[in-house]
Amino acid sequence: MNKDRIAEIFFLLSITTAVFLLYFFIQPVATYEGCKLCDAHQYRSMFDFFEGELLFKRAEFPYYSRIFVPLLASLLPGNDALFSFQMINLLFSVASVIAIYLLWKKLNIPLYLILIGLFWLLFHWTGIIRLNSLDAITVDVPTYLIQALFIFIVLKRRFNFLYILGPVGVLQRESMLVLLLVLLVFAFMHNYLFKEEEKFPVMTILAVLILTIFIKYLYTSVFPPDEPGKNSVRLVLFYIREVLYDPFKLVRWIVGVFMAFGAFLILAIQRADYKKDTTSSFMLFLSLMTLTYISLGVIAGGDSTRIVFLGFPFIMTWILLQLKHISRILTAIALLMSTILMKLVSIIPDPGKDFYSFAQWYPEFAEPGVVWGWGIYFAGCFLILYITNKFLRTKCK
Repeated sequence: MNKDRIAEIFFLLSITTAVFLLYFFIQPVATYEGCKLCDAHQYRSMFDFFEGELLFKRAEFPYYSRIFVPLLASLLPGNDALFSFQMINLLFSVASVIAIYLLWKKLNIPLYLILIGLFWLLFHWTGIIRLNSLDAITVDVPTYLIQALFIFIVLKRRFNFLYILGPVGVLQRESMLVLLLVLLVFAFMHNYLFKEEEKFPVMTILAVLILTIFIKYLYTSVFPPDEPGKNSVRLVLFYIREVLYDPFKLVRWIVGVFMAFGAFLILAIQRADYKKDTTSSFMLFLSLMTLTYISLGVIAGGDSTRIVFLGFPFIMTWILLQLKHISRILTAIALLMSTILMKLVSIIPDPGKDFYSFAQWYPEFAEPGVVWGWGIYFAGCFLILYITNKFLRTKCK
């Protein structure tokens, strides 16, 4: 590794730590005693179990299998759960930012787009640091690193590393099974559509998927949830039924996706070369993963903005690869229109003290008037970018 790359990594480590410490001091942690439905209670019980303070691990579905972070946190000195989770969050924030940066450099994404992407990741209110400063007892942060490594494995065709990443990933979040399943489907598509390229090892990916399912089954058979009988399929069907009963949830979901990725996503959709994307194996892979995570926002949970943002390594990588071929003026306009969504000068309300104010930040929970307001802003951004596209020539580098 050359000196320039070492300097870049040191800079990323320093800036990520600085941003983490900034919000560590200015963003109060949620009052969990007043937030009975916060996921933190599930993870805290798992932490206490691994600390030896509980005879049985008490956690509900789907949290009960997410042992990776609570276990790591319990291995740190002391028994302060909050501080231990915060240290794990810091470690994986730094590692995730470095991994995503190296991935984008490998993909030859221009530096100005890399800086925009990292700025969005570090400072967006539902990004890797701010939301996890509020809700610090969480398992979300390693998701960014795991997904970045997942992309690296596909990009470099080092599929044997999935034998490690799959089992670790599924004990961090069960969405790893979805990623492996989509990868398996993509492998079949790749081998059929790109016959002149190196084949994807379908059997290896299938073996990893089976191993990962076995690891999850083995663990959950030893530590079942508090309420047996629930499973991911039933959960997905439940949220689909909710949408059928209340179609306005689709509006909330669309606005939530816009809130998570701003006008950058609008611009990328408008300017994407879909015909070219289907002739590029890697872009097709990214497109499938992007659609997968955007879909998970409506079928995998109630807080769709957070869930969609967790797909940042896939979605923002796809966006930046689209933006690298367009005018910087358009990108600057998208940045200006998106900045308001980051709520940079605001502190996220404490859901344990004032859940109503907290809910207004989330399109999936907010009052309909708030949702429609952001929806109108979304439509305005779409229209402005569309009209501007008509008057600016595409600039390729």
